[in-house]
Amino acid sequence: MTQSQVAVLKTKDYLHGTKKLFTLLNVERRLRSIKKVLIKINLVRMPLQIGLPLTNRSPRKPAPYKFHGNQGIAYTPAIAADGDITRIEHIKALVHSLISLGVEDIVICEGACGWDTTLAYNVLGYEELCQKYGVRLVDTNWSEPTAIPIPKGKQLKDFWLAKEYLKSDFRINVTTLKVHGATCVSLCLKNWSVGLPSAIRYGINRTANRIRGQGDGFPIHQHYDRKEIYGQGIGIAETIADVNSAVPYELGIIDGMTTIHYGKLMNLAERRDAQGKLPVYQSNLLLASFDRVAVDAVASRVMKLNPYKIYHLYLCAERGCGTIDDEKIDVLGERIDDIEMTCYPMLKQRSTML
Repeated sequence: MTQSQVAVLKTKDYLHGTKKLFTLLNVERRLRSIKKVLIKINLVRMPLQIGLPLTNRSPRKPAPYKFHGNQGIAYTPAIAADGDITRIEHIKALVHSLISLGVEDIVICEGACGWDTTLAYNVLGYEELCQKYGVRLVDTNWSEPTAIPIPKGKQLKDFWLAKEYLKSDFRINVTTLKVHGATCVSLCLKNWSVGLPSAIRYGINRTANRIRGQGDGFPIHQHYDRKEIYGQGIGIAETIADVNSAVPYELGIIDGMTTIHYGKLMNLAERRDAQGKLPVYQSNLLLASFDRVAVDAVASRVMKLNPYKIYHLYLCAERGCGTIDDEKIDVLGERIDDIEMTCYPMLKQRSTML
């Protein structure tokens, strides 16, 4: 049986680290026949140092649908001083590495929930980066959407997303290393499912609690289903599995230069007090894999969390998105035992800890 491979690298340098990851996984071989590469980044919330004024994130009544109705607006700040969103230095290194391998058509995509994606592109330097390297930039919240069916979906029977995600030959999903929220971890599988839904269809903040879309809200975040397992929302996990079973990506990359977690087992009141102030730990890691579940499973083990008890990972493995079984995963580069660290989820999720 063919083993899934996950590359894990200790490094402080994005360019050197990305090239080494590509070598370990032989990414060049996968890219030989590829014409168009899409990079999905994570700009979910506004970094604290940007300092733009915030609009009420939870209005009593959502605004009616308006195309790009969140233009210039920021709703939510980052959960920590660093490491909550994709770093532009990482994307520069990734774009440089792809170009050096002969990739000529690259598009960077994101559909942020916590602030206007176009605003984020501007203030974070992505527009300048794309001009320099000849890369296209798309705000997929407001890009032309299409629907794909999910016949075995638990929460979704179809899924609306920007057409751009279906036009590319090779999709790279880039996120950061963190323990956060109702899903216990926030890694590649969650980044993909939360970042793809069309705001035209589902509204802003996906659930349309800020601005309505042209259809029903997306079943994630403020979800109506409060049933839980291991302290995690079952409905949210099912939604993540629905999206990942319907729309794959070819390479998952996790930026573990830093790691965010709660620092201790926090209850709800403590979490609220710590909002925007979660501790950031220097970890100097990069992880990558062609197996979407395996890279999240290995990252979870690095954080001393049991991937079998992270419910959306378990469901994605069950739906055929990849493997969660460590006996079927070859870890290339660093040994997990040498780099593992104790990371704390919410108090009610303590059973996920190894």
